[in-house]
Amino acid sequence: MKKRVITISREFGSGGHSIGKTVAETLGIGFYDQKLLEKIAEETGFSKEFIEEAAEDSTAKNSLLFNLVMNRSLHGRTEPSPADTIYFAQTKIIKSLAEKESCVIVGRCSDYILRDNSDCLHVFIYSDTEDRAKRILERYGESEKPIQKRIADKDARRKIYYSHYTDRPWGIQKVSADRLNPAAYNPRRDLKPGDKDYEKLKRSIEEFGFVEPVVWNKATGFVVGGHQRLKVLLDMGETEIDCVVVDLEPEKEKALNLALNRIQGDWDEGKLAEVLADLDASAFDVSAPIWKATTRTFPSLW
Repeated sequence: MKKRVITISREFGSGGHSIGKTVAETLGIGFYDQKLLEKIAEETGFSKEFIEEAAEDSTAKNSLLFNLVMNRSLHGRTEPSPADTIYFAQTKIIKSLAEKESCVIVGRCSDYILRDNSDCLHVFIYSDTEDRAKRILERYGESEKPIQKRIADKDARRKIYYSHYTDRPWGIQKVSADRLNPAAYNPRRDLKPGDKDYEKLKRSIEEFGFVEPVVWNKATGFVVGGHQRLKVLLDMGETEIDCVVVDLEPEKEKALNLALNRIQGDWDEGKLAEVLADLDASAFDVSAPIWKATTRTFPSLW
């Protein structure tokens, strides 16, 4: 029988674990979440608790563990950090599982590790913030940290961890094209079929595929980055678009739009002036580190 492997990435509190477990039970195949941690623990000698916490925390820029476990120089010798050791082990184990059996694998960069496997279905589970908060409180209970802060911190660590080991944005989702609303304030010059840059972009997508996702703010429904790529894809008949999904307030959305637009494209100076005026009126610091953002990481936003 042909193997079926499903990888599940998920926002904190979105129910990814429960969904994955239900899918595995329904299909009668293996389910690897805690069981995967057990296998990594056996392979590395680290405890499950260390693997579960340190693997993400060690790559968080403000974490004490970042400075501790990512330090690769030990007594003058260059060695893999504990976080790297864990990643190498989970890569080996995940590839082995995919070769041997049908299964559902939760997290651990499994979608990236199995990116070249044709028999895999990669799923990203997300949910509204209110639903996530309710689920977290029901499952884990209250803590001293406010629930919104718990969600933001956990998702931020997952973003940094995933980006660190994959060099890709965390949270790429297929979004129906009819949900992607171009931002009227977008200050870049609008391209049209026949324009030199439009045709260059179209040829690039046709030759290399769609390798740079659109950035979409689920809080407002507006496209934040990738307006021209979206236009080309829609003209090509695409109905579902790969997106990096963010959840931002309008002011931060506009700031991110400008940060992304600094990278490429020509300004519509009238719209640019309007956006800068809006941000100035909202007291958003347009000189803040967000201006150093790239399409890979936006740490100053979370």
